[in-house]
Amino acid sequence: MSISWNPKPLDSARSGVETLPDGRLRCWIEHDTLQGVTPSMLDWWFRHLEGDMDFEGQRLPRYRVWHPVDDIEVTYTQRLADGGVGVGA
Repeated sequence: MSISWNPKPLDSARSGVETLPDGRLRCWIEHDTLQGVTPSMLDWWFRHLEGDMDFEGQRLPRYRVWHPVDDIEVTYTQRLADGGVGVGA
């Protein structure tokens, strides 16, 4: 798979792992700001991240277009009552 855009460099993000007081792990990543992207755009994207899309004449998994190098796929282990995904899924 090839993409025509250049992803932001790895050093544009900060990440960490913390152990919470109750023993759970909090894993986080903070990316550099995406200029022109609104919260509602991100909400839509994460609700529609599953499945394929047409991109530059290819039919590709949406997740791989969004994150073409480091990760392979996205799956949800829990769904909302309506079968969709979003906050709480």
